[in-house]
Amino acid sequence: MAREPMSKRTWQQAGVLTLVLFVGLGIGLGASLLIWPVTCVDASPIDLTDGAECRWAEVAAIAYGYDLDLAKARARMRLLRDEADDALCAVISGKCPSCTADGVLASQVLLESLALTCGGD
Repeated sequence: MAREPMSKRTWQQAGVLTLVLFVGLGIGLGASLLIWPVTCVDASPIDLTDGAECRWAEVAAIAYGYDLDLAKARARMRLLRDEADDALCAVISGKCPSCTADGVLASQVLLESLALTCGGD
């Protein structure tokens, strides 16, 4: 038994349904990105990517350079848990692409103040 080819009307219906599907997806994506974007509030630094963790360490080190409050610096670095020394070492060794020269110097000072060492030391 041979199947009959789809009629012109069936092709038109399939085309309209496909168009409606893509228009709906476009509207949904546009609304989620422009009207109601997802925001991440109070994310823990431990949940950040490696690059963002080293940036967090750099900012914490720069903040320590400004206020010289070692207790605050310890609290900021404690948020990185076990990755604190690795993140500071990444800043110092230049493995953090978004870090600045000021951050490298501040990270060296903070690393010494917290009595942490890098793996090669």
